[in-house]
Amino acid sequence: MKLKVILTISALAISLVGVNARAQEHSDTGIWQSINLKAKISDSAEAGLWTEHRSKNEARDLDCALLMPYVNYTPLSWLQLGYASEYIIAASGRYVTCRPSATLLLGSGPLSFQFRVLPIYEHSLDRGEGTWTLRTRGKAAYRITGTRWKPYMSCELFTAGKWKKTRYCTGATWSFGSHSGLDLFYMYYVMGGDSVKERHILGVGYTFNL
Repeated sequence: MKLKVILTISALAISLVGVNARAQEHSDTGIWQSINLKAKISDSAEAGLWTEHRSKNEARDLDCALLMPYVNYTPLSWLQLGYASEYIIAASGRYVTCRPSATLLLGSGPLSFQFRVLPIYEHSLDRGEGTWTLRTRGKAAYRITGTRWKPYMSCELFTAGKWKKTRYCTGATWSFGSHSGLDLFYMYYVMGGDSVKERHILGVGYTFNL
């Protein structure tokens, strides 16, 4: 009887180790770093330049580096329209994207909500092929009264005929004044494909208003 118990416990332990090993095979950690330079064109329009570096494989290898000029226009207090184009150098090749977007802006007092629809056309410069992806994101933020902190949470879905991945993000922005700010965040996202993979991202971003 004791032998059966020992064998059963051993089998369960081996199974749990195997499950954990498989989970580790499909899990990764990376660091994202960005700088955002932007300037007001008018009361309702702005333009900027975003540059970002992303790592993977436990933050040891380059995932991608990108440069993205963009413009945003807010014709109504509750609507923002935008357009951006990325030039991306990644481990899998070089890409150029077209990114029109529309964002619904809602809020009351220190609490604000956003819902963004972002169709992206990504063209591979190496293969000469292009693909479309639809990104939809909901975001809630709260400005803490009497401080410069603004915590936020967001969820973003990527689809291209079928589900591709989902990003969950929580973080906070810190304002240094009217000209600059810092963004610190943690992101967890799940990717589809031949097997489901998950990634854990630590991020830091700096914004400077020209």
